[in-house]
Amino acid sequence: TRSSSKLFVDGEKMRTETSVAGTETISIMRPDKKVVYSVMPAQRMYMEMPMADSQAADPVKAKGSWEKVGNEIINEQ
Repeated sequence: TRSSSKLFVDGEKMRTETSVAGTETISIMRPDKKVVYSVMPAQRMYMEMPMADSQAADPVKAKGSWEKVGNEIINEQ
């Protein structure tokens, strides 16, 4: 099964786009609103879940700068 992920970070806000076997899922973390959205475009659905206070306090454990250094395929058969 082939999968891919993309991570976008803007301050404390995060968005991940994951594709597994052609099924896409998008997760959006909004610590400012203490909410996590999970979007499933193929099903035309989304879920809104409250974020725990511990998650809202520090959603990105490793603070610092981010730089894309390349792509990597792991365990492709």
